[in-house]
Amino acid sequence: MVCSLVKARVAKANFELATRNQHKDLYSRLFLTANKKHYAGLLVNREGVLVTPSELDIKGMKIKTINVPRVTREYFKNVVEKDVLGASEIDLSLAVSRFVQFEKMVRDAFEEGLTTFAIPKKYSGIENYASPYTQEIVRGVLVWNALYPRESIQGMDSAQVIKLHTDNIEAFEETVEKVDMEKWGETIGIVRETCFENENMSPYGFGRFAMPFGLPTLPEWLLPFIDVRVHVDYNVKNAIIILQSLGIQCLEVRGVNRHSNLVSI
Repeated sequence: MVCSLVKARVAKANFELATRNQHKDLYSRLFLTANKKHYAGLLVNREGVLVTPSELDIKGMKIKTINVPRVTREYFKNVVEKDVLGASEIDLSLAVSRFVQFEKMVRDAFEEGLTTFAIPKKYSGIENYASPYTQEIVRGVLVWNALYPRESIQGMDSAQVIKLHTDNIEAFEETVEKVDMEKWGETIGIVRETCFENENMSPYGFGRFAMPFGLPTLPEWLLPFIDVRVHVDYNVKNAIIILQSLGIQCLEVRGVNRHSNLVSI
């Protein structure tokens, strides 16, 4: 039934897109969302030129934006291309299971100390922000630069941001108990001074950490501070429109969309 609905919408959507684009692009299949400017399709004709074989073309959807980790973009582009547009019949249970598998990928990556699902960001330099301390990239960079001045992140550098669960002193001190202080005591002391003894940083605590883009592994001492749940939600929310557009409803808990609360299938 879902497959038939998609097929029925393809012809109509192709007509509407061809009219709007003055016959520039045509698709063999389309995946439509509630926002008519956000869609994906198998492109077969680009501005009057045949595309052989067809190409995946994504418009407007968040899974292609630069602030989404590359692995996340590629994973969900593959889901759209293979499991939706490329399927003779759309298997809803398979679509949900892809999200379950993805959540495990995110968790496993952080447990292994990898930066795979850190959030890509561009750092513009603290002087170029109107309210710099409200920017997570600024706070994260200040902590990194305090710890590793020889490898400091400078203005216009690419970075990767890690979200942490220690944005207040109580959570920070509780988490510090899980750190080998004999090995990392000096590091923790610098973090405490930078985040909690600075009047500009203290309202945000140690809630963000930034690293130069491209570093593949996380510092060992950082692992207990990482909020893996937030990273799962961040990565999944950029693709949740896929499930919503297949008619799968996301439940809302305490005002926050907990998209990753999926059961194994």
